[in-house]
Amino acid sequence: MFYTHSCLLARALMQITFLSILSFMILIATPARSQSSYLFRHIGVEDGLSQGSVNHMYQDSRGFMWLGTQDGVNRFDGKNIITYLSGATGESTHIQGIAEDNQGNLWAGSREGLFKYNRKTNRFIRPAIKIPTGTNACIENGSVYAFNYRKQIYLLSDKGLYTIVDNEARLITPELRYNNLLNNNFLAESPEGDLWFIHVSGGLIRYSVSAGKVYHYFSNDKNNLFGNPRKFKCIAFDRIGFLWLGGPDGLTRFDYEQKRKDDFKGNYNFTRHNPVAIIEDRYAKLWLATEGNGILIFDRIRMKFSQQIQHRDDVPNSLKYDEVGNLFIDQNNDVFANIGTQGLDIISPVSNAFKFYSYGKNPMDNLGDYSVRGLAEDAQGDIWIGTELGGINRLTPSKGSIKHYTSADGLPGNTIRHILYDRQNNIWVGTSSGIALFMPVQNTFRAIPLPVSCEVLTLLQITDNLVLITTSAGLMALDTKTKSVVSFSNRQIASGYASYQDTLTEQIYVAERYQGVSIFGLRGIHLVLKSRVLKDFHVLQFYQEPGTPFLWMCTDRGLVKWNMEKKEIEKNYRIRDGLHHEYLYALLPDAKGDFWLSTNRGLTRFEPVNERFELVIEIPLREYNSRAALVTRKGMLYFGSTTGLDQISPDQLTSENQEIGISLTELSVDTKGPKDTDTYIGEVSSLELPYEQNTISLKFTATDYRNRGLNRFRYFLKNYDTDTIYAGTMDQVRYANLPAGIYTFNVQASDLGGNWISPVKKLNIHILPPFWLTWWFILLILTLLAILVWGGIRYLLHSRLLNQKTNADKKISMEKERSRIARDMNDSLGSELFGLKLLGQVALSRPNRTDSDTYLQKIVDTSRNISEKISEVIWLTDASQDTLESLWTYIQKNAAMLLKPANIPYWFQTLNGHSSDLVSGERRHEILDFHKLLFMKMIAASSQAYVLELRTYRTNLLIIIKNPGPDILDCDLSASLSKLNGSVSQHESAAILEIPFAD
Repeated sequence: MFYTHSCLLARALMQITFLSILSFMILIATPARSQSSYLFRHIGVEDGLSQGSVNHMYQDSRGFMWLGTQDGVNRFDGKNIITYLSGATGESTHIQGIAEDNQGNLWAGSREGLFKYNRKTNRFIRPAIKIPTGTNACIENGSVYAFNYRKQIYLLSDKGLYTIVDNEARLITPELRYNNLLNNNFLAESPEGDLWFIHVSGGLIRYSVSAGKVYHYFSNDKNNLFGNPRKFKCIAFDRIGFLWLGGPDGLTRFDYEQKRKDDFKGNYNFTRHNPVAIIEDRYAKLWLATEGNGILIFDRIRMKFSQQIQHRDDVPNSLKYDEVGNLFIDQNNDVFANIGTQGLDIISPVSNAFKFYSYGKNPMDNLGDYSVRGLAEDAQGDIWIGTELGGINRLTPSKGSIKHYTSADGLPGNTIRHILYDRQNNIWVGTSSGIALFMPVQNTFRAIPLPVSCEVLTLLQITDNLVLITTSAGLMALDTKTKSVVSFSNRQIASGYASYQDTLTEQIYVAERYQGVSIFGLRGIHLVLKSRVLKDFHVLQFYQEPGTPFLWMCTDRGLVKWNMEKKEIEKNYRIRDGLHHEYLYALLPDAKGDFWLSTNRGLTRFEPVNERFELVIEIPLREYNSRAALVTRKGMLYFGSTTGLDQISPDQLTSENQEIGISLTELSVDTKGPKDTDTYIGEVSSLELPYEQNTISLKFTATDYRNRGLNRFRYFLKNYDTDTIYAGTMDQVRYANLPAGIYTFNVQASDLGGNWISPVKKLNIHILPPFWLTWWFILLILTLLAILVWGGIRYLLHSRLLNQKTNADKKISMEKERSRIARDMNDSLGSELFGLKLLGQVALSRPNRTDSDTYLQKIVDTSRNISEKISEVIWLTDASQDTLESLWTYIQKNAAMLLKPANIPYWFQTLNGHSSDLVSGERRHEILDFHKLLFMKMIAASSQAYVLELRTYRTNLLIIIKNPGPDILDCDLSASLSKLNGSVSQHESAAILEIPFAD
């Protein structure tokens, strides 16, 4: 017993010590601001929720928020909502509890049984688990609540408490059962590992998992250990181990070991508005969701209620609805509040450095209109605020009170365009209908007449007694002493929304609408135009950086840094340089030298030294106005927008680290939609695709619940991209016709401030080569090429050998032919020589001289014939004469010898391109013999008037015989022609013989 009490005492002392240390640390670590201002973002069915009653919320290990409703589960990443198990897909499911196991799989209990989310397939399925006999219906199809205990999945059903181990549901105890009448926040886990449950009939149940025992508190049970019977609706443990309970009796802190309770009610009616959820934030604040009284915040360090968050009809940035059903705090300390059946409010704490004024029902606290245009500070520190339709509003910041002035108080109109506080402490107001001066004694305005009816656009004091008025009708100079216009000029100028005077040069810069800037000099009370610059820009404000020649201009094309000495743009900052929006209205410097820029979509902070832009995430993205920016003497910044006025205290700003995750969400191949695969792209680290699927699109998302889906992304595909791609808010990329190879896709997200704080998500991509680039195909092609080369070389060698053999055979054949010709000629010559011998003997034996002369003449003729044959033999056996030209010449020679003496006319065509064509010796012999035979036939038929033409046509010899006789082509000549593979064609007065030159 002594040991037990000693342990309890030691534990109590440890709690007190830990509480003291933690309290001290929280007070030190908490930024020097009160967590009393919040930024609200509403998510409803209109944003994609399957149903508005978000009873269960869970943030998984990937950073996604899982929202369980009465109609399915929703996965939310801050921008996109993906719905599962809803009526839209024909599987409407009332979710009861969401938990994650140690493998990253999600389990969802429901009134329709248990479901499991498989990350690899991105689907909820009915899990294949073993269920004890008798419990099938309650787990598979009945009402079951799922929760996580020590990284294990526990199930609570009407049959008892179960745990899932190795895909088997094991009964822990039948004494704890689930009832659908229980609220969402009915159980909690103590630091010691005990499970605490709110009983549906009242009281508490503590289940010791280690001992397997049940203990009762605040109940009617006979074994009740402490407290009178009470009903509770929510339960939670804080970080130091105290149990907190909420119910009709208010908020209760219960120390069960000391058997002590403390009740806290404040000034709230908990009987009417029961607390239904309790959760602790990182600053030791307990958030209580109530039924109809919004959210109550309890400071457990100071042990008192510190704030109430409720819906306000006239404040858009407030709780959507006061009926709050559940709460969840994410890793960045943002609070998710289920607003009845209206969806979610995401509540982000905002520094007290920010305050917002807008139109409301109470004029003492609110502006007279939403849209603000025109701001000025007077000597007392009051802020004069011009509105679009509500006239002038005079804000006293120290009191927070607002006084209103309208046309009833002397203003020319309630549409304000500009306000000027001059050097004589006068307030001048430009309106759409003219100009007015504030009369402090009468507390009214006095209208100042203008030369023409016009809209006043800007007011600029250019001398002690002269104010430049830019209007829709031109430029006017107002004498502040006489309260009258003394100059009216430059009526052609389309005056814009900004004017400025350089105090050193006294040059005056007047912006023109979308036509740049006109620069004037001042001559007396008259303006003299000197130059025009930036003709393509629409300038909305000027700011000269002290001690520098730089004039900064807010334009419709980003921030322009103008060098007044060089009269040129030093730099134009745009989206590519980090700007979040290029349409800039105003620039205000703070005490640190940073610039605050109002844009068409939010505020941006700019560090000129580092050239770094950061979106101001603590303020909702608003559309700001021109001529609606002011920095006070104390350094307070004011920016007017279409929805109200932002007040900023830069010196009170603090920074908090924010965690952002990034995930791949979809892979598409070509234009065929999502890739048909069993593996979800968000859960893989590598991907292998065939070559025909080498055009891919990847979608990615940042898990960020503050920035409304406006995170920026940068990505880089290693081995393909040459540099990092900064994609802005574009959350997808397409790569077309990727070559085969191995790539690594890297993507990262930034917060709205432009800080790249998310981890880098990597995906290895392997595009397989086409079959013609695979190793086996390349090897096959190389093998085939080797075979072809080998075959080609072999064929070439064989052809060369064959040609050599053919040439050798031809030479042998030619030599044989020449030998035959030589033999024939030798025989012929032998016969003729023998005849010549006989003729000589006969001539010698003749006594008569006349007879001897006759034989001698025969001997001469025979000798000439022998000489010609010898010449012919030499010609036929000379290989150098194997040309068409040689043959052609020899035929001409024979024609001259035979036809000319017979007076037969003939004509030879001049050879052109065929003179060098080869004609073998044998072929020359055959053609020459044919011609001799033809010539002899023509000589024999001397009575016929022949005309002979010899031509060449391509590779043929043409012999044209005009006036051919009937016997010219007798059997001998026809046989000889046939032997030459020649042909003959008959015409009316000519015969054409065609003989090929080749063999």
